[in-house]
This record gives sequence, structure tokens and C-alpha cells, in this order.
Amino acid sequence: MYQKTKNIVKAKEFINRYILQPILKQKTYFALIGFLLILIIASGTIYTLNAEKTNNVNIKDTLRPPTETLNLIPTEEVPTSIPANPTAFPNQTITEDSITPTPTQKPKNPPVMKISFPSEDLLSITFTRQQTFCVVDVPISGSATKRKHNINNTGWTQYAVLSTLCYDPAEGQNTLQLQYVSDDGTESEIYTRQFFFHRKQDVTISISGQLFSDDNCNDKRDSGEINIINNTTTVNFFRRPEYYLYASINTNNDGTFSLSKTVDESESTSIALDVVYVAPSGYKINASPTTATLDKTSPSVSLELPLVPNSNIGFCFQ
Repeated sequence: MYQKTKNIVKAKEFINRYILQPILKQKTYFALIGFLLILIIASGTIYTLNAEKTNNVNIKDTLRPPTETLNLIPTEEVPTSIPANPTAFPNQTITEDSITPTPTQKPKNPPVMKISFPSEDLLSITFTRQQTFCVVDVPISGSATKRKHNINNTGWTQYAVLSTLCYDPAEGQNTLQLQYVSDDGTESEIYTRQFFFHRKQDVTISISGQLFSDDNCNDKRDSGEINIINNTTTVNFFRRPEYYLYASINTNNDGTFSLSKTVDESESTSIALDVVYVAPSGYKINASPTTATLDKTSPSVSLELPLVPNSNIGFCFQ
């Protein structure tokens, strides 16, 4: 209020000095300038008064005490921690302990194996009785540490540490499946082998016979012709076609003999033996060598070998 009165006083003094007196003294030029200044000062004064009135009203409204009591009690429980995504999981509370960084996953490297036996193109396998069937597998890439197998669809075994796998395949068609795994649990593809298996069987061949007295020199045993007794001799067996000495035995005192031998199945496909014997004292050999042929279907044979007494040798030339 004091400032307002002061401004009015200043305005009156200004008007008196610069307008009224110059007009009275007829100084029109200065009177015009003074009039313009009065308008500017009056405009500024009016603006200042309006601004003060506005500020007084805002301050008063701002400082007015509230007429209503605000309800500041929350209607829902305020979570103690901030969820990572409140709109997606409104009921989930995430703490620092439950936040785990996503580990960087290494690219999987499944084991790759080379199975050289039985190979994929090996369709038929034949073993002797002495041979053992063992799988030959070596890693190409990856780090296979365990293996499981399924033989002839009897079911998968559990994974076991890699070692030499040996077993006896069934006679005939076989299926073998193998799978490998690394330490990190990465499995290989399933390797499948199908093959026909045969194991050669041992065959016992035998040749038995006796030496007899061929009194009439006709190379066959007739009625009344007896065994060579009280005399022993050697019987040799030569294998055809190479004609090497296959076996050699001695006869008994009654002229009987027996040869028994176990051979591989493939060897017993056909065994041709020439039986060549030595004439004992008092006898001559007139007949040609006898050939015995044996195989797995006919593994034994019985022979009668003629000897002509020296006293009857003349019958051979009649």
C-alpha cells in the first residue's frame, strides 16, 4: 500500500513539472515528450498492480488449508521388491537371489564314430570256432565316453564306459545297434549294422578198416578169407590233390586200424585220402591204392585192404 501511494505522488510531481508548467510556459515540444512518458509510466504501474493482485490470490489459494481429509491408506499391499515385469507377473516377487544370469550355451558337438568292424558293407561273416567276434569302433570327432548297444532287438543296455565289445552272434541274420554319448550328455546318432553270421563247426572224420588175406587175388573179400593176424604194418594217408602225407598209423595185431581227426568245417568240405599201406612179411600188395573221400555229411568210412599171401601170388597171373 505504501508503494502504491508513493507511485501516485511521483506521478503528480512528474505531471506538474513536465506537463503543466511547460504548457503554461508554452513549451509544446517538451510537453509532448512528457505526455508520452506519462503514458509509459502509467501503463507500467497498472501492470505492476495487476501482477501483485494475481500473486496475492495464488499465494492465498495455495496456503488455504484443505477442507477434506484425504484417505492415504493403500487398498493393496505394497510389494517390498520391484517385479521385473509387473504387468506379466503381478503376483510374483523377484529378489536379488532369484535373479540368475542366463549362461552362454556352448554349441553341441555330438560324438561321431567310425565302426570298422562290422562295417556297413559287410553283409556276411564267417568265423571258425576259435575266433572271437569283437566290435572295432574309433572316434572321429566329439568326445564319446560311453556306449550302449542293442543286439537283435532284444533291448538297449544302459550306457557304460567305452571298452571292447565282444559277443557271440546268433547263427543266421543279425542286427547290431550302437549309440554313444559324451560327458555333457550329447548323444550320437544310432549306428546300425545288419549281417549274416555263420560259425564253422568242427567235424571229426574217421577212417577204419582191416587188412585181410586175399587168397584168390581178386581185390575183394570173399567167404573164408580172414584178417591178417600176428602181424603189424603201417598205413599211410596222402591227401589229394597235393598228395602230401596227411597221417600215418600202425595196424593192430589182428590187422585192424583206425584214424580219427577233428578238422574245421571248411577243411571237411571234401577230404580225399589215398590209403597206401606197407605189405607185412609174407604178403604182397596187388591192388591199386584205395581212395577215401570224406566231408561233413559223410565224415567216416570203413575200408578192407587186401594182401595176397606169397604162396598164392600165382593166382594174380591167371
